[in-house]
Amino acid sequence: MYADNSSSPRATHGGGGRPSGPSWGRRTPTKNAGRRAVAYPGTAEAALRQLDDGHDGWIRDVRHLGAAGLAQPQGAISPPEYADALMARLILHVHREVIHHGAEISLLRDLYLWKGSRGHL
Repeated sequence: MYADNSSSPRATHGGGGRPSGPSWGRRTPTKNAGRRAVAYPGTAEAALRQLDDGHDGWIRDVRHLGAAGLAQPQGAISPPEYADALMARLILHVHREVIHHGAEISLLRDLYLWKGSRGHL
């Protein structure tokens, strides 16, 4: 959970809140410098629960944007070069990042399991 009580899976690079979360729309480049602290779970069970909660919140809030919200420009929540880009573009980027990092996590998990089964690496 983030310091602002959002639980977004957007912990990829930007670290922002959910689309309608407390921080959405108030991010600026200077505010990004002090990224939110994340309370990392201590167990796999807690990590999966945090992931599920973040996913559920993200999907709920993206749906809440609706077609009109997805068609709005990103404005001040994004760097100036993306201010005129549609929210849909940002949402798609976040989804690509989650898929990308999820694949990395899966690869590391598989390599760890493979290493353990080999007994000598």
